[in-house]
Amino acid sequence: MRASILRAFSFICVLCMVYTLYFNYSYYLSSNSFLRCTLNEAHENRNYDICFIGPSTAYGSFVTEQFDEALNVKSINLGSDGQLPCDSYIILKDFLSTSKPKYVIMDVWYQYYMNNNIYYKKNTNSTEKTLTAIRPSLAKTIFGFDMCIRRPQLWRTFALPKIKFDPLIQGYEKYYSWESCVDSYQYKNQYYISESGTRLYKDGMGNWNYGKMSMDSETTWQGSYSSIATDYFNKIVRLCRQNDIELILVTPGADDAYVLTMGHYEEAHAIFQKLADDNGLRYYDFTYARPEVFARADSYYHNSSHMSSEGAHALTNLMIELLKENPSDLTPYFYSSYEEYYANVDIANAWIDKAANGNLTANGLYGMDSEPEYCFLSRNRGSNEWNVIANYSGKNYLEPSEYSGHDYEEIQVNIRLKYGSKVKKAYFKL
Repeated sequence: MRASILRAFSFICVLCMVYTLYFNYSYYLSSNSFLRCTLNEAHENRNYDICFIGPSTAYGSFVTEQFDEALNVKSINLGSDGQLPCDSYIILKDFLSTSKPKYVIMDVWYQYYMNNNIYYKKNTNSTEKTLTAIRPSLAKTIFGFDMCIRRPQLWRTFALPKIKFDPLIQGYEKYYSWESCVDSYQYKNQYYISESGTRLYKDGMGNWNYGKMSMDSETTWQGSYSSIATDYFNKIVRLCRQNDIELILVTPGADDAYVLTMGHYEEAHAIFQKLADDNGLRYYDFTYARPEVFARADSYYHNSSHMSSEGAHALTNLMIELLKENPSDLTPYFYSSYEEYYANVDIANAWIDKAANGNLTANGLYGMDSEPEYCFLSRNRGSNEWNVIANYSGKNYLEPSEYSGHDYEEIQVNIRLKYGSKVKKAYFKL
């Protein structure tokens, strides 16, 4: 009986050992990714002074060569798509095996900390991609088992990491090269790569408009944070302290239309501010940046939540100044509250709704106590010319008598604030 138990135990141990080896060493026949290429670069070049971690808003907001030139440092951006705090931890752990930077700048964004099912139960893509980018190690093994226990969905999707034979067919160096990583539809159409290899979003559309935005369960503030997120946030804090690294928290900030639509932004900000204060960390929320130091122009955004290359360069300049000066008084740089930020928002977006009585009513998002003005125009069928129906005034609607009975195909409204500088446009097809 004892011998049978011992054989069974030995078999389980061997099985665990084989699985652990497979889990780790499948790395050598797994998919290529930008994160993998960047980590490989980090391990080859070593001795970095600044490291950025976080989701796509991290890699799309900070330009490493600007930091290098202005501060005489060597920096690297390890941001990746949808990077969760748990992903950031194992990425940082892997990075610190060959580098000991002075600063780790971590992008904290409320979506990836929320206590909901989307990122920590249903969607395991970011963690799967992270695991395929991390070299074999004991830390990777422990992290993988912890994730599979706390997030069973990951066990179902990543229990057996997918093996790809393309590296053997194409050649290992070619398949895992940086060039093959960026040679794809997404990178060619959405990104451009800066001189140092920083992945930046292409420029947005300038004075654009999102229309009437809505938030789903993925983006709506849930009011509390995931225990997995906070556990791994605390691990990152400890890891930085153990290595004598200053951890700095940042929120690059979304477009004003996004912030005003999500609601309760002040609650999300307050929780990150408390995490920073409790751990003695610097926290810069660029959503609250004053226009004198960061203009938040429409052209600064690729879309509602990501910087364009122009915005990334501007934000990088501000971050460089904050690193240089480390000001104790942040009042010249940031609004002190959501209310102060909200009071100073210019026109953020615009839309037109048709009421039951036929009125075409224009609305928009703008700062508290602002005075919006509306200008309505029309375009005839087959024409590209716009003609003013009602010039700028406080009246935000057209009655049916003002637009019906004509050859109008489309109505346009321009909305501006009485003392603002922006104009937002919205359209309504008749």
